[in-house]
Amino acid sequence: RHEWLKHGTCAFGTLDSTSVFKYFQLGIQLKLLYSVDLILKMNGIVPTLKNSYKASDFALAVKKAIQVWPTVSCTFEK
Repeated sequence: RHEWLKHGTCAFGTLDSTSVFKYFQLGIQLKLLYSVDLILKMNGIVPTLKNSYKASDFALAVKKAIQVWPTVSCTFEK
């Protein structure tokens, strides 16, 4: 419920996500289809305490891999 309310509801209007089931089903399908960890690693984006990355770095890596520009944004909580 938490994940749906926090993340899933923003998918309305952009995807055919008319139910909680479809939202999570699509998430699982995308996870099986694309290895985000590998996509990022192949573009030099790896977890580190020394370097930081821009949202555009992530977007470009995804664009190169799957030919689609993702929407990437950063939110900082205080």
